[in-house]
Amino acid sequence: MINCEEKLLKSTIAKIKRYTAEHPDAASFYATVENLNDLSLQSLSLKNDVAFFEEVNKILTVIGAICVHPFVVNSPEEIVVRAEQAHALTPDMFKDTILDGKLWKDKRGQMTPEYVHYFDNVDDIKNYENRFVVYVIERIEQKLADYASLYSFLVGSEQSGMLTQNSSELENAFERMNSLLQKIRKIKNTYFYKTVSRVSHTFKRVSPTNVLKMHRLYSRLYKFWLRRLDYGDSANIDDDLTIFYYVKLIISLKRAGYNLYGDSVNALMTYDNSGDIKLRQPLAFANENFIITLQGAREYTGIYAYVKNKKVIYKQVSPCINLLTFDGSVGFDGIERNLSLYQFSGALSVDALSIWNVAEIDKNVKIINDGWLKEGDLTDRYLNKLTKQAVASKVIYGAHCPVCVSRNVDNNGVVYTCSDCSSQYVFAGDKLWITRLRRK
Repeated sequence: MINCEEKLLKSTIAKIKRYTAEHPDAASFYATVENLNDLSLQSLSLKNDVAFFEEVNKILTVIGAICVHPFVVNSPEEIVVRAEQAHALTPDMFKDTILDGKLWKDKRGQMTPEYVHYFDNVDDIKNYENRFVVYVIERIEQKLADYASLYSFLVGSEQSGMLTQNSSELENAFERMNSLLQKIRKIKNTYFYKTVSRVSHTFKRVSPTNVLKMHRLYSRLYKFWLRRLDYGDSANIDDDLTIFYYVKLIISLKRAGYNLYGDSVNALMTYDNSGDIKLRQPLAFANENFIITLQGAREYTGIYAYVKNKKVIYKQVSPCINLLTFDGSVGFDGIERNLSLYQFSGALSVDALSIWNVAEIDKNVKIINDGWLKEGDLTDRYLNKLTKQAVASKVIYGAHCPVCVSRNVDNNGVVYTCSDCSSQYVFAGDKLWITRLRRK
């Protein structure tokens, strides 16, 4: 997440905290939780995108001006020039010239220097501030690439059943992005970019030099960096995303007809009246078929969902432990970096949500792109995935996987596992319950 998106998330979490402070017990919280249904990071993000594109357009104009008239540092540099082009030599220049035999030439029996070592003041554009400019150019380009990838994901297709209409928000976004990417290409073709980009221009931390703070153009770029591109506290972002989707899952449970179950009816939602939700506390919900318990999994930036089918009495599958984790990036970059961590979660299945995407986590991250779903629809679909069951023939599906129809199915007498797609399922009464849904 970039800085502006973090602010959108924090404003959303502030609304959740106010509601939770007013409803500190689980019963009252759940009774009117649909009041939080209109909270959406997606709608806030779409509105913010337009403002971001407008700012990028302005800042690229600033960068273009810097490329034409960059800040330069006048620094001494040792060069080799023809002897007649050099002014008076210093003792050091004279000494270096004497020691360099390649510069001397025999003229009528007399050795004379044809070239000399010479120190001259040259304008150097490869300074700290200009390397920062190149760094920002590449960060903007990467951010625009992320947007392009995101919007391509949102575009309707024949397969999804609906094509994107003319004059839509997406059409406007594509037009803006194409214009910005063309500007970037022109900037990257300048002498300034080609020269400065050859030297190291990555920054773990940007130091606010006098030029970045005081120079008319560079200061505008530095302020844009702080406001729009600099990263904030990732730990807080993870916690906030978890709380946001925890509430969305609770709303999905209520929408699906679940009620608070057991001791959860009398549970407290907060540690005190601050509105900080007690994620580590198990909160159980039930309908006529399932009991689902939600509990925070802070070490995995996520939520455990324990699912028990009332008609399955076998200990091996009651309850099934599922982990839902969250990531602030479009492409699940944080999860990609820490993929091995989830192998030790003890969960039957691990899934992930970003603001726009859903993914299945096994040995790699498999993004499931089948159209644009709002956050509530994403959590509805996840809940349906955990409780997916249907009337089915035990004779047929004892030998065929109900997900990929493979015959490569093993069972231990209770749990059936497909060796091809890795899905698992059990028979609950006259129904087949898919306890682990995985796509090939």
